[in-house]
Amino acid sequence: MKHIYEFENFIPTKDADFVDLCNELISESEIWRINKNSITRNPPSLTISVDSDIEQDAQFDAFESDLSDIFIDIRKEETEDREYKGTLAHELTHAVQFIANGGELDLFIGDITRELSGLSDSDIWENLMLGIYLSDPIEEEAWESEIPWFVPETLRTMTEWMGRFNPSDYANRLRELNFEPNDFHFESADELPDLWVSIYKNYHEHKKTDPVILRLLKSDLVEFLEYFNVKFKNFHRRISPKLN
Repeated sequence: MKHIYEFENFIPTKDADFVDLCNELISESEIWRINKNSITRNPPSLTISVDSDIEQDAQFDAFESDLSDIFIDIRKEETEDREYKGTLAHELTHAVQFIANGGELDLFIGDITRELSGLSDSDIWENLMLGIYLSDPIEEEAWESEIPWFVPETLRTMTEWMGRFNPSDYANRLRELNFEPNDFHFESADELPDLWVSIYKNYHEHKKTDPVILRLLKSDLVEFLEYFNVKFKNFHRRISPKLN
């Protein structure tokens, strides 16, 4: 049995390991049901460490982890039990995704939304970046794992936002924004499709690319937002009923 190396003041499970925690926290998730048997036959070790410098409450460390050793960082030890379990369920789901994909996770959406969110402090812009991030399939699956334990208010608010989202109206609101000086020379929301695809192509150099995303290069802002609106509405249909 491969045990957790650092596990103080957390879930009081004697001899807890990766498989035990997945069975406890994400047993109903589809990705765990699909991969449970193969992971159980060759389970990874799990290290949970406190890192006060991370931006989120917790994060799966895809760079430090490999198929044999999984690393999860949390920002603080003291937390309400169900909230902590929900956070850990979220990150365990990312770990299972990582293992199921042969030791890789496509972190493009998280990276690009984090990078571009600093272009404006407007709620209009920040909500768009957050909505795109949340509706990324790997995040959507992780939120489904967290919801049975804890529902962050931001998730509830953004799920409602996605249900109301209208590409044409939102494009008009985005066009009114002024953006901070930036290295991308990005000045107008109408430039977003071009910038997005350019970053995507650089990020996925020598990797398989999605032709649908590449075609967004020729789209206008409304068409670009319509692409994400499909993801928003799928997220809303899948997540909203579970928030009640």
